[in-house]
Amino acid sequence: MSWMQRFAIGCVGTFVGLFVGVVPSVVALLPGPTGVVAWGDGSAGQTTLPASLADVTAIAAGQDHVLALKSDGTVVAWGDNTFGEAAVPADLASVIAIAAGANHSLALRRGGQVVGWGSNSSGQLTPPADLTGVTAIAAGGSFSMALRSDGTVAVWGDNLFGQTEVPADLTGVTAIAAGVYQALALRNDGTIVMWGGYETLPRAVGARSVVPALTGVVAVAGGENHSLALLQDGTVVEWGAQGQVAVPAGLTGVTKIAAGWKHSLALRSDGSIVAWLATTTARLPIEDRGQAIVPAGLSGVLSLAGGRLDSFAVFTATAPVVTQAPVDVAVAAGEPINFRVVSSGFPVAAVQWEISTDGVAFVAIPGATGRDLSFLAKPTDDGSWYRAVLINPAGMTISPAARVTIVLPKTGAGSSTTAAVALGFLAVGLVCVSLTTDPARRGRPRRRG
Repeated sequence: MSWMQRFAIGCVGTFVGLFVGVVPSVVALLPGPTGVVAWGDGSAGQTTLPASLADVTAIAAGQDHVLALKSDGTVVAWGDNTFGEAAVPADLASVIAIAAGANHSLALRRGGQVVGWGSNSSGQLTPPADLTGVTAIAAGGSFSMALRSDGTVAVWGDNLFGQTEVPADLTGVTAIAAGVYQALALRNDGTIVMWGGYETLPRAVGARSVVPALTGVVAVAGGENHSLALLQDGTVVEWGAQGQVAVPAGLTGVTKIAAGWKHSLALRSDGSIVAWLATTTARLPIEDRGQAIVPAGLSGVLSLAGGRLDSFAVFTATAPVVTQAPVDVAVAAGEPINFRVVSSGFPVAAVQWEISTDGVAFVAIPGATGRDLSFLAKPTDDGSWYRAVLINPAGMTISPAARVTIVLPKTGAGSSTTAAVALGFLAVGLVCVSLTTDPARRGRPRRRG
């Protein structure tokens, strides 16, 4: 097996990379090639991705635990398990949707059955006995929601802020979302109905919380003290107890949204993610654990989710493309040489530098696996070639090769040409001295004219 075959095999499976930010990001590559990337707080193990992840189609994040739905209808959970929220029932199968609350988990099975596990402190795992025909689910802090096929909504669990008291005239619902304390419904006319409230708002039983006068809404999402709406034109509106107006300027082309407890995520049509923190106030401070720092180069995103202080995305890997290649150098022996390669694609490609004496047959340089290759030039390096091989699960690319030329060192007086000219003048001077000291001319009087 060649080094390149071993290198490629080593890049498939689990890939862990550190990205620029407050905290590390962790990437798990899945067969496909697809993957899951996690960033932000990992104190409960929620950013330590399990090896059993494969063929993930959707992801959901709770307070400190995570759910992943696989294409075979099974669910994988990890992170905090204090209340059993990460302990997926052994017989759970045929799942088509998932949702994660603060300390509980929900799964919707094919046929409309809702299954829950984890904390049941407020009855959030006990749906109404007559609940049937469910097409979508959502999980709030300690309450649960279900959308029926007839466009009506059922809510059960904690009612501290009136979040289980569905408005009596609510019909024509096409999508639902749950924040920590508020419930949201998107109607078929593109308008939003929201009830319940935020942690800092007075309880308003049976009343609808204030929502911006919006039309043309296509998706909704709820955080702890803020909510989001995605409009038909690809823009995002945010509102909440903190008066959030923190949507990044110029954000357009959005196709999906998600809300963490105190941060927001938007998926753009090019497969990239934009994230931002909710507005900070003295009453409602934001704990920044890097949950809004998107890993560099992340693209091809299919699904996203925000937890309390963390973020997650399912993505399709993209092959590396060289954007900066090594270039030819001409240096003297003993001078430094630095080659650099930069590539696009995600996950960030692994690098292996190679060397050749003829520019045709290349061999790997042991230990040369960074984007920079630096060394001091030797006379024997003259005519050698260097290139980089870049591999990620989506493919491999090889950079153009760069050639090393060893030149004569410069002298203190300048170049070698300058030294030759100086020697020439010295030789002429010696000839002149020789002529003026001819013994045959010594002692003769000068002839007068």
